[in-house]
Amino acid sequence: MAKFKYVAKTKDSRTIRETTSAFSREDLIARLRSQGLCIVSIKETAEKAEKAPTGSFLFSARTRRDSIKLHDLTFFARNLATTLSSGVTLLRSLEIIGYQAESVKLGKILQQCCDGIKGGLSLGEAIGKYPSVFSALWRGIVHVGETSGNLPFVLDKLADYLELRMEFERKIKSAMIYPAILFGAAVIAIGIFFQFILPKFTEIFRQFDVE
Repeated sequence: MAKFKYVAKTKDSRTIRETTSAFSREDLIARLRSQGLCIVSIKETAEKAEKAPTGSFLFSARTRRDSIKLHDLTFFARNLATTLSSGVTLLRSLEIIGYQAESVKLGKILQQCCDGIKGGLSLGEAIGKYPSVFSALWRGIVHVGETSGNLPFVLDKLADYLELRMEFERKIKSAMIYPAILFGAAVIAIGIFFQFILPKFTEIFRQFDVE
């Protein structure tokens, strides 16, 4: 891998100047475009990054978990649609996304999907080996996209759906916070009543010989 210095603009015209590692200049361009950045300049530095072992993925330092969340699948769908639309091959797109993925498990699955595709499988058949990760909706949409030749388009629509689902789940969780706080406060109040207040009344009743 090589080190690159790049300057890019965000959608709100904010300038980003960073140094990062990439397999090639083309890979870095695809990665930045997938993040919605407008590239101003890219320059390779003399420093070389540590070479990744052959046939394996090098995961970024931010990869810290094994679980696969809805966010990871949304990231996969959106970025695969973007890289394919920009002319990057399917295998290279999977490698790029696997490198960027925050989920170690998803990165390994994408690596295995690459191996399957190299062996003659379609993308739909490759992800079909992981029904616990990719639902029937995923497999059906990918199959339709491959059959019709519109895979980037259908993946983009799938990403839209997943983002709407993420937003809906976020609203549900936010709506449940207030009732949960009230329930917790009620439990604490009842506990205080039985622990401190009720014994005092019991003692008063005992003094007056009241059962």
